[in-house]
Amino acid sequence: MPRDCALGIAIGARRLVAALVSAENVEDHVADGVSFDGGTPDDVVNETRRLVERLGRDLDSGEGPPRIVATGAAVPGQVHDDVVVFGPNLAAWAKAWTDVPFVRILEQAFGARAMLENDVNAMLLHEQELGLGRGHDSFVVVYLAPGMTGLGSGIAIDGTLLRGCAGGAGEFGHLVAQPGGPKCVCGNRGCLEAMVSIDTILRNVNWGDRNVARNLAEAAVRVDQSDARAQEAFRQAGRWFGQGLSALVNLVNPPLVVIGGPEEVVGPLPKRGQGFRRQARTTPRRSAQLFREGYNETLHAYSFAELHGYCEIKIGSLSVEKAAVGVALLAMRAPEPGKPESQPGEAARGALTTA
Repeated sequence: MPRDCALGIAIGARRLVAALVSAENVEDHVADGVSFDGGTPDDVVNETRRLVERLGRDLDSGEGPPRIVATGAAVPGQVHDDVVVFGPNLAAWAKAWTDVPFVRILEQAFGARAMLENDVNAMLLHEQELGLGRGHDSFVVVYLAPGMTGLGSGIAIDGTLLRGCAGGAGEFGHLVAQPGGPKCVCGNRGCLEAMVSIDTILRNVNWGDRNVARNLAEAAVRVDQSDARAQEAFRQAGRWFGQGLSALVNLVNPPLVVIGGPEEVVGPLPKRGQGFRRQARTTPRRSAQLFREGYNETLHAYSFAELHGYCEIKIGSLSVEKAAVGVALLAMRAPEPGKPESQPGEAARGALTTA
């Protein structure tokens, strides 16, 4: 018989990724992606079908392509039950999806039960099962999107993924750090995401019409060239980021925070087959060192009663691909309609519950 697999779909950072995860062994999975600058739900379904066809050939057991038994979709923004309530940048021209019944669309398209999750929550699920969060019932992941175009978090406490009453928990990037500050993509001003965004970094690097950097990579090069203004831009972005981290530490008191993002700000990323300890000995870019100095400064300054001292910070290779695998794992373990939920201890490998 064809192998049973869960399909995970993740959208973010101008990419659409599909993953197939074997129901027999979650370590056995494949993923592939394409560029995606926004579109309709039907566009997502059509691109996913093409990716699944390619991936199916990789998992073909000789008895035909894999059979999809569950589907999960991970998207940026707010999801609640079966609906994408607000998904920034998912539509064309950087517009948002609002109130899209995406679960129904996926179930009709792929003929299997489906579910939705926030993209960074899905990354957390991956880390809990297959990454740096293994063995931790409580931890946080913080994701800086490629190019510094987005910022989010996922939070697990005592074995439970926090989703909130309307699916909005973990919107770390939309803590207001500076009232009246730069405008955020959400429409508010002064959100943490706006304060550490590529637009703010470039504005500070290019202050005075210098026009010396057009993107994050060029700004990091200016740091390597000892440009004092560029150096301060990265350090200040780190200070804002650390202010947000201190709020997380004060509210949640996690033993572990996993940070993922561009190498220019978080440092070298772990490579496939390369553990964290080996990766940690690689010297980070000077821009990443300054960003880290900045967030350590404010994390220590604003944490209550030295709570930061109980929290370990690790750099992880968070990505849209890992969100796709994570949401596939979640979909695979969701109870089938009409069947009772698993009792504590029955879920494979201690997977997180949701709340």
